[in-house]
Amino acid sequence: MLIATNAKVSTAIIATTSHNDKLLIPIKCNENLLAQVLIDVLNFSDGNEVNAAQWEAGRYQPTPSIIEAATALYSGHSVDEISRSDASAINLSQTSDAVSEITQFSKQHSAKSICFVTGVPGAGKTLVGLNIATKHIDKNNDLYSVFLSGNGPLVAILREALARDKVSREKSLVIK
Repeated sequence: MLIATNAKVSTAIIATTSHNDKLLIPIKCNENLLAQVLIDVLNFSDGNEVNAAQWEAGRYQPTPSIIEAATALYSGHSVDEISRSDASAINLSQTSDAVSEITQFSKQHSAKSICFVTGVPGAGKTLVGLNIATKHIDKNNDLYSVFLSGNGPLVAILREALARDKVSREKSLVIK
């Protein structure tokens, strides 16, 4: 929903996309229409009713940023330890385990395999790749892995963050 507070919007259109994916077309409204648009969207939707008291008492548990996750992985933590304890963490672990099993099977049978991990932005695809790469980081191991990405800016940011983290950890070892 785009809320342009001072826009001159006469009506807000609430409709699903043509892909039958239960997603709404972006809704444009201004501050005067906001309350009515929220009511209309709730009436339009067909999901489960939200328990307001339970939702308000709930805890905000953001998934760590990819930089925090990469730093934690390279510090010896697992995906389970750095993710939220919900379905996302379970899915990340299951996906990482499945890719590891395929890798081991391929090695044992002298086969080649390719795994595609798909999902919406923020689903954890990069985290799965980093998790696999850190599990098999030993260059002398037959399952040695590297993390490759077509996202150049992300790789540069991760490389810098990991280098800074390594320097920081090494300094703390010297001081102790």
